[in-house]
Amino acid sequence: MEKIGILFSGGLESTSLIINYFELKPELLYIKYGYIWEEAESYYAKKIAKHFGVNLTILDRKLPNLKQLGFVKDVKSNIILMRNLSLIVDGAFYFVNNNIFNVAIGLFGDKNYPDTSLEYLTKLEELISLGVNKKFNILLPFYGLNKEIVFKRFKNKLPINLIFSCANPIGLERCHKCYKCKKLDELIN
Repeated sequence: MEKIGILFSGGLESTSLIINYFELKPELLYIKYGYIWEEAESYYAKKIAKHFGVNLTILDRKLPNLKQLGFVKDVKSNIILMRNLSLIVDGAFYFVNNNIFNVAIGLFGDKNYPDTSLEYLTKLEELISLGVNKKFNILLPFYGLNKEIVFKRFKNKLPINLIFSCANPIGLERCHKCYKCKKLDELIN
């Protein structure tokens, strides 16, 4: 396979993508939009990239007047409208300009999120391909799985102490109260 780009957050799924594609020497991209968790998340993303010895680029795309999520207590309060559209399109700009046309994202296809259906992602892949006049691939190796399965598959190679997923960090630490923290805590404890 050609070069691989990974839309990287430093969470369980995107860190597992590094392991999944490690032999292909993936390029990681972390995109900042201005959410309150990004300073802590990008801090751990850098540590994970260093742990695996892979390249990480941080792209600053801060959006004005960005609506923050507030306290994330469940899936519904964790939804960011058009989040995957933004990530994939911004990632495509970066990766295509670096001659990378295969981009992995750690989506499961959770029906609670409106922008994770195969129909949506296939159309997005087609539009980007048309726009760059070359086949652009959105790679979804974990599609149809869940966190528990991915964790079990990669747990022996995951730097558990560096994985970060929290909507309301306290400095550089996870709050251990939000939905994202609780899901991660359930897996690792």
